[in-house]
Amino acid sequence: MMVSLILAAVSVVLPSEPTETERFAADELRHWVKEISGEDWTLGGAGTPRVFVGRACAEDVFPNDVAALEGGFGYALRRGKSGDCYLFGATPKGTLNAVYGFLRDRCGVRWLDCTEAGTLVPAKPTLAVREGVTRDAPFTRTRDADVNPEE
Repeated sequence: MMVSLILAAVSVVLPSEPTETERFAADELRHWVKEISGEDWTLGGAGTPRVFVGRACAEDVFPNDVAALEGGFGYALRRGKSGDCYLFGATPKGTLNAVYGFLRDRCGVRWLDCTEAGTLVPAKPTLAVREGVTRDAPFTRTRDADVNPEE
């Protein structure tokens, strides 16, 4: 089942004590949504639906997903019963991967290279968000040559 997520009415929610990487993930989400739609998603506002970003936001709602992602930089994109979306990983880097996965798979953003000309951003007033779960984990412990595996 597809559900439309009206871009103008969304609030981004972080854990009460987010990591620097989780803050960056929320900022990236808000930046690219603005590029897509021209709309500013509020951070911590009262808008509905909400998009929860980070492990601590999802631990009580989706504990099996958090446990399955433990030990790596994989991520999950989930919709809660209330219609809220959850973007999270077991690690902060996994949460950042969740945001980029959402932007790529749900919003259609493409980063072909690291230049402005190599970034494709579609113009969309709404997003179609599927019910259910998307869970992705790299075959290796990391997706990149990250020198800071703690994040």
